[in-house]
Amino acid sequence: MTSRHQQHGISLIVAIVVVVFLSLIATFLVRSVGSQQALNTQSLIGQRAFYAARAGLEWGAAQALPPNNTCAAGNNLVIEGIDVVVDCFSTDVTEAGVTYQVFRIDARAQSGALGNPEYAQRRLSARLSNKP
Repeated sequence: MTSRHQQHGISLIVAIVVVVFLSLIATFLVRSVGSQQALNTQSLIGQRAFYAARAGLEWGAAQALPPNNTCAAGNNLVIEGIDVVVDCFSTDVTEAGVTYQVFRIDARAQSGALGNPEYAQRRLSARLSNKP
């Protein structure tokens, strides 16, 4: 009878250990899902900044090439809430008696403020010419 009496409280200890273990697993899963969601959000913001920079490059190319033929630095655009700065630099080139221009277009897209979780910045550059 004494051996049965000694084992009477073990089920309570096992139940507490199981509850603590399950709560640790639940805490880990909640943090893991939160981290994954933050990573997905950051990835989406980065992709939006990339495509805004790409749109800035295309806008700069449309301005530099005929019929516009205007290449200026410091053009500011806002695309879907993302600030885009487009710089264009041109160089005159003469080859075999033919003169044409070579353009370098730089686009920088920035979303949010530096140090903010929603911050993303992308830079793209392109070279093109109006050679006939």
